[in-house]
Amino acid sequence: MSEIADFLRARYAEDATAVRANWNRDGITSERYHGTPIDPARLLEDLEAKLALVDTFEGFLHDSEAGIDPC
Repeated sequence: MSEIADFLRARYAEDATAVRANWNRDGITSERYHGTPIDPARLLEDLEAKLALVDTFEGFLHDSEAGIDPC
């Protein structure tokens, strides 16, 4: 799982860097979103939520492998 988690963390970090680099007062326009301006703050919040899910899942997996009951 660590390899997958590290991969996702790296991709999300790249995405966050791209969002910050392309942030302007009108939002971000992206081919991915068919040219529609997107709120950069929302994109960053989405990336943070994805990172939290990766961290949580990795923690559950670690606890499971260690024989720790999550309840």
